[in-house]
Amino acid sequence: MKIRTQFLLGYLFVCAIIVVGGVFSAYSMRVVNEAGENATLRNTPQLYALMELKQHLIAAHLELEQSFLQTDNTEMRKLMWSHLDGAELDVKLLLEGGSHGDWIVEGMQDAAIRSEVETLADHLRALRQLTAQRIDQEDNAGLREEYHVRYTQTMDHLEMLEKSIQQELFAEVNTFRKFHKFGLSFIVGATLLSLALAVLVGLLSARRIAGAIRRVSGRLQDVAAGEGDLTIRLEASDRDELGELAANFNIFAEKIRDIILRIKDMSDNLAVTSEQMASTSENFSNNAQDQAATFEEMTVTAEEVSAGMESVAENTDDQFNTVQGLQDRITELSAVTDKMAGRIRTATGAINEILADARTSQERLQSMVTSMENIQASSAEMNGAVQIINEISDKINLLSLNASIESARAGEAGRGFAVVAEEISRLADQTAGSIREIDDRIKMNDAEIQKGMQETRAVHASMEKVIGGIDSITAVTGDMDRFLSDQLESNDRVKSSMTLLQGKTGLIRTSTREHRDAMSEISRSLSNVNNIAQSVASGAQEIAATSHALSKLAESLKKNVGYFKV
Repeated sequence: MKIRTQFLLGYLFVCAIIVVGGVFSAYSMRVVNEAGENATLRNTPQLYALMELKQHLIAAHLELEQSFLQTDNTEMRKLMWSHLDGAELDVKLLLEGGSHGDWIVEGMQDAAIRSEVETLADHLRALRQLTAQRIDQEDNAGLREEYHVRYTQTMDHLEMLEKSIQQELFAEVNTFRKFHKFGLSFIVGATLLSLALAVLVGLLSARRIAGAIRRVSGRLQDVAAGEGDLTIRLEASDRDELGELAANFNIFAEKIRDIILRIKDMSDNLAVTSEQMASTSENFSNNAQDQAATFEEMTVTAEEVSAGMESVAENTDDQFNTVQGLQDRITELSAVTDKMAGRIRTATGAINEILADARTSQERLQSMVTSMENIQASSAEMNGAVQIINEISDKINLLSLNASIESARAGEAGRGFAVVAEEISRLADQTAGSIREIDDRIKMNDAEIQKGMQETRAVHASMEKVIGGIDSITAVTGDMDRFLSDQLESNDRVKSSMTLLQGKTGLIRTSTREHRDAMSEISRSLSNVNNIAQSVASGAQEIAATSHALSKLAESLKKNVGYFKV
């Protein structure tokens, strides 16, 4: 049987004893509690009824005493009889049982106590009769004394009855306490018995386990303190955990034997390999030191190249910034030139409009001169006509004079003709006056026209000069426009070249930065490689030293493994 099974059975046995003891204790506690509760429920209402009876008697006595002190005592006597009735009901309740409020009062079962209750009932009836006689005889001294004696006997008997019920209750409580103590003693005994059994089972099992462990320890001591004999084996006849322990010890010893055999072979190989490793490590250390010196020189050279690349990168950045600024200036110049060309084109357009207006004005002035010349010619013709009219007027005046002379010669017959001649002379004079005015106006117009023609010719000449100047300005602005167009084209070509130059400068700057970063990285890498080479050289020396130490350790291991007998 396995040790675990043995422990389990012992544990189950102890638990069974504890469970049985617990069940018995719980049952006994329940019985005790129920009995105590029943006793309490039975006696407490009886005590309560006795207390109420006592209160009724005291109240009735007080009401009776007060009724003799007052004239109008009807209500007090009613209360007194009511308290006496209540006392009789309480006595009846104690004898026969019944419900009283929330309480259930059982009738007295004990013969002695029941006899005392009946005696109390007799005292109560006698007290009631004495009370009635005392009231009827107006407080007779003899009756009062007899009443007080009966009242005192009744109260004493009531006190004695109350003590009897309390003693019965205390006796039952003591019985329950004794039974409760017995239950506790049983629980303690069962617990102690269970602990004793558990300790006994533990000691027996520990003794058996300790014996098996001592056997295993003895075999291990033989291996450790003897000649390291790994061929020793334990008997594994038991079928419990101790048997498994012996079998596992034998398996462990067999595996240790195999491991020791492999360690012996490995220690031989390790000794040879460590010697070879020591020689190789020395050669490797020398090569690593040479490489470390070479890498150190390469690191110094790379740092110098990196410093030069840093200077080139800074110059390239300056060149890129300069080209960027120059391109910005060219862009600003192109914008200014373009703006100037636009303004020149605007001015050329305005000049062309002015030139067109000037030419139109010149043509209109020429037309005005021609019109004035025509007006002057017409004025000359009008002067001829005025001369003719003037001559005709003179001739009419002459004819009128002749007519007047002839009419005067004719006398009365020529008077009518004389009137006509006079009227004709008058009309001729008016015509001559008008002709003179017309002639004056024509001469004035001719003078004004002549003056206007002179001014018009002067304006025309000025317009000719203005038009010539405008033509010159137009030619100059055209030349400037063409120059600015050529300048814009040149600026565009320069701008394109600068953009290309900037792009190439940017590529150069990027490439320079990349070369600088690459050289910095190469420098760092060479520095790291140098450090690694130094570490490798140092490590190679340590490996060489470790190889020698490993060779010595292999020899020591070989000696230690030779201790075991396999």
